[in-house]
Amino acid sequence: MKRSARAIIITLIAIMVMSVATVSASAASSTKKATSAKFVSTNEAYTHLNNYRKKAKVATLKKDAGLEKVAKIRAEEIAKYKKFSHTRPNGKSGLTLIKGNVHKGENIAMGQKDCTAVSKAWYNSPGHRANMLRKPFKKVGIACYEYNGVKYWVQMFSS
Repeated sequence: MKRSARAIIITLIAIMVMSVATVSASAASSTKKATSAKFVSTNEAYTHLNNYRKKAKVATLKKDAGLEKVAKIRAEEIAKYKKFSHTRPNGKSGLTLIKGNVHKGENIAMGQKDCTAVSKAWYNSPGHRANMLRKPFKKVGIACYEYNGVKYWVQMFSS
């Protein structure tokens, strides 16, 4: 076989190998499920919570940046570790994130589409409603973490 014919064959084989590799890589990436994650605004949830407290003649709660940070940690843990529980991935209570000798409370929810829906669900649950209306609580942090289209909600309370 002449040199030019060999060069053409080698070039064609290289093109075929590159095409197969490109198609394989494309097929592999299309079968992977894309992960989407983001925090969602919870401003309306604070309003709902304090409206419930006003109706019950209980003092309103102050939005607390430290508790909101803790609520974000918990919402992300619940979503990413697929552990819908008041127990953290390390086996400790979610309340261990709130420092100090204070009254503490945690409400969690999953799947509600917006602040109105989650607030209503919490209010209609006796245990969650008790936390929402507990008189010793003075501060609250609320977070929502959307992970692969599902929203995970957390309220963290302290005195």
